[in-house]
Amino acid sequence: MSILDFLFPGLSCLGCRTELNGTKHLCTKCLAELPHNKKPVTLKSPEKQYFHDAFAPFKYLDPIVGVILSLKYGSTSEAAEFLAPHMADALQGISSFKNPRPAGTPFTKGGIFCPENTILVPVPLHKNRQSTRGYNQTLLLAKSISKILGFPVSQSLVRPKQTKIHRNMSARQRTENIRDAFAVTGGEEIANKTVILIDDVFTTGATVNECARTLLHSGVRRIYVLTAAQV
Repeated sequence: MSILDFLFPGLSCLGCRTELNGTKHLCTKCLAELPHNKKPVTLKSPEKQYFHDAFAPFKYLDPIVGVILSLKYGSTSEAAEFLAPHMADALQGISSFKNPRPAGTPFTKGGIFCPENTILVPVPLHKNRQSTRGYNQTLLLAKSISKILGFPVSQSLVRPKQTKIHRNMSARQRTENIRDAFAVTGGEEIANKTVILIDDVFTTGATVNECARTLLHSGVRRIYVLTAAQV
């Protein structure tokens, strides 16, 4: 991230860092090359699956890689504002959702998701990592999605255990590394709710699956996973 990006956020493309010319967030070239995800998002882990289903609007390829790096290290909400509408619309892929809504409009009462029984839960960072980064990128995503869908955001899920970074780990190693990393505070806030668990990238699914296991043991009714991209 250049000093100009820091001083004047929104002037360069989140995907390739070139100067924007008449578009917002992404340049015309990157907009034309968005890697839309058509494949199911599935757990690649030896563990039992604890979430009901998972969705990701993009594949983890350029220019989305650049957007997510901007989300994680750019210290602005620009990337979350771009990704959130695509993530919200990915929920339309749920086959049991019987009354599809126009893209970008809130869910209403009576559907599989409705404001009175659905909450957004961002995957938390350990306090040391969040202190280093200065913010939690999944919370930025959750807040942006909340503005679109009208679901409240809960930070009841916390991460008291500091784990190693998953880069270059196998699916089994990731599962073992993340085991018992999460806990729930204020369980009454999520009891008997449908949770949409928010993360940035779905790689093997080990992290969100461990989050889901923890949430189910705390009385959550059902869990869906929603990420920006799938590897």
